[in-house]
Amino acid sequence: MSRVQRKSNRRRISKLIPNVISQQVRELYRDELRKTLANSCLLAQESLTVVLEDSLTQAEYQLIQAGKAALSGQVHKDLYESIGPQSKGIFEGALLRTVVDILSDTNLETGRTDIIFMVNQVLNVSIFQCQFLSVSL
Repeated sequence: MSRVQRKSNRRRISKLIPNVISQQVRELYRDELRKTLANSCLLAQESLTVVLEDSLTQAEYQLIQAGKAALSGQVHKDLYESIGPQSKGIFEGALLRTVVDILSDTNLETGRTDIIFMVNQVLNVSIFQCQFLSVSL
């Protein structure tokens, strides 16, 4: 395979990975949490950062409105931990790398969750961004 063909293949792969990841993350949230969300991701050399827009469930929003933000935060953390192994599997399968650490934080005011998946090897793709809007399914 020529150098030009390899470069072209890397570009195609770098465009495909975020689409695969986005679709699988949306399906995970839809199937496990009954939640439709928008998400965007940024793929970098040694990590994948995913920003989940509108990631709180209706129950979490109701707890916040009732003045129980701390309880809402704990519920969100527990829900995320319950689907954590599945989300890790999505990224390992799409990136063909082992996830060695996961960092996550949620802003209860904005409903945004940031997740950083650290991988065991430098990714063989350039840095790129992808953005997907939620679609009611």
